[in-house]
Amino acid sequence: MNKSQLASQWDNLVTSIDQHGYTVSLNDPKVTQPSKTVFVEDKDPFAMKFYEKDTQVYDTDFSLQIIPNKPDERTVQKHRDTPGIVAAVLINNEEGVRATPYTYLGEGYTELDVAASYFHILGLLKTGRLEQAKQLAGNITYMVGHVHSLKATNRIYHQHVRALPLYSAMIRAISGALPQEDRPAFLKIHIVRSILDYFRNWHASDSQLVDGLNIYPKIDVDQNTLSFHIPPEHTIPVRLNMMLYNTEMDIAHFLENYVAGGTLTVEDVVYDAAYWKERGHKRLEKMWSVLWNKETETFNDYDISAGRHTHLDRADFIYALWADAISDTQFHGVKAQISKHTNAYGLLYDLGSTTGQAPEQIISWIGLEKQGLVEAAQDLREKWQRMVLEEYNDKGVLALRYDMETGIHKKSYGTLYGWTLASLFL
Repeated sequence: MNKSQLASQWDNLVTSIDQHGYTVSLNDPKVTQPSKTVFVEDKDPFAMKFYEKDTQVYDTDFSLQIIPNKPDERTVQKHRDTPGIVAAVLINNEEGVRATPYTYLGEGYTELDVAASYFHILGLLKTGRLEQAKQLAGNITYMVGHVHSLKATNRIYHQHVRALPLYSAMIRAISGALPQEDRPAFLKIHIVRSILDYFRNWHASDSQLVDGLNIYPKIDVDQNTLSFHIPPEHTIPVRLNMMLYNTEMDIAHFLENYVAGGTLTVEDVVYDAAYWKERGHKRLEKMWSVLWNKETETFNDYDISAGRHTHLDRADFIYALWADAISDTQFHGVKAQISKHTNAYGLLYDLGSTTGQAPEQIISWIGLEKQGLVEAAQDLREKWQRMVLEEYNDKGVLALRYDMETGIHKKSYGTLYGWTLASLFL
């Protein structure tokens, strides 16, 4: 299959929460209970009216329920027996009112997955699908406005789970694909929402900070329903804090380059680029102090309860490379780690596991190239892509996960996954 035919596979990963997509978006094999419920935020009467009508005229058997615009763990527990999907943004055009389509991860993961959307957007932009990328961003922006902050997905059982902070990175990628003169208008709402989500998700009263770095609050969630793993509350994660550093520097970049006067007022507070740079630099110093492991000469998560670094077999240095958050001295140590985590099929993220997924591969390529290690990035890219394409040509599968020892895909719900498709074009 040529590149054009492969790119057309994006069409098979598009759905919406309306009559054009109910059969896909409502389907959720990850749970055993019936899940044909659409949840609407209680301050969105337009959506309420739309879905009330659809429950009466559309032949899919689904129910409509209301949730508060700040759903918490109690909200989630209340709906354990009626898992379903939270409504997305509606548009009104010549075809009438319909839900904005979004790109989903793959079979079994047909919800809007915020973390996966970053990789999807990168792949969509590489294949010239700017409008599809902007639709994803529009749906994610709606989440911040109508359910108060970004959740891991728009499934009801994830409404207390914070999304990985990749929103600003998505927006920066899309903005970079636009003509220079169109960027300020595109960024106008997204900068505000980036700031709102940053404070609501990571600096709200229930957020936890240790040594100036973020950790995940303790939550009750089935890890099998998530596309990514959440570390325990006693761990300071490299990945999370590198992504938050990247967010802080992205917001500074937006304000400095695309906002008239360089300042923006959000909820009565005036922000400028210097404010965000200072936040970023403080986080960077803390990460270098707490997360840099002098013994292994790399970045490792820190276990607060044990008072030591943990997950020593993981290649979490890739997030430091990606966020451009590494000193010259650290870079010397990290370079030695690259070969240690390279095998015949690409980056082996965790030396204690044979499982490989596209996100870690993509993060590593971007990070290595940012640091000028273009040949190392190309080597990892070619190994991964060769393995993926061999499996695809042999078995017709673009899998969710692969066995990095054998090069054979691991069984999952389906045969097409967006972040793996994206990895073939990056």
